Amino acid sequence: SRSMVFKFPIGYDSDIEKAKKVIHDAIESSEYSSPDKRFKDGTIDYAPIYFIDIADSALIMSATVYFDSRIASEVVKDDINTRVFKALNENNIDVPYNHMSILMNENPQQAG
Repeated sequence: SRSMVFKFPIGYDSDIEKAKKVIHDAIESSEYSSPDKRFKDGTIDYAPIYFIDIADSALIMSATVYFDSRIASEVVKDDINTRVFKALNENNIDVPYNHMSILMNENPQQAG
């Protein structure tokens, strides 16, 4: 199996523990993701979600996703990103984005 590291931005006001659980559950729900640990009693566990960075406009959560090496990484990326983004939105966890305000002059002066 192979693994890929994913990073997910969440808003500064987010409930970090809730966000970790939402991301973890979304990854676990993917048919492409594999557990990273199998215990002797038969239980399995997926990789933990870590709060790894404080960026300019977001808190950065990170997860390592394990998957079957026969599956294209783009397929896994698409599925995991789609599931996590939807789950964060459904749970009212802000996904910040950079945006720009453009001020337009309503009455431009005519030259001449």
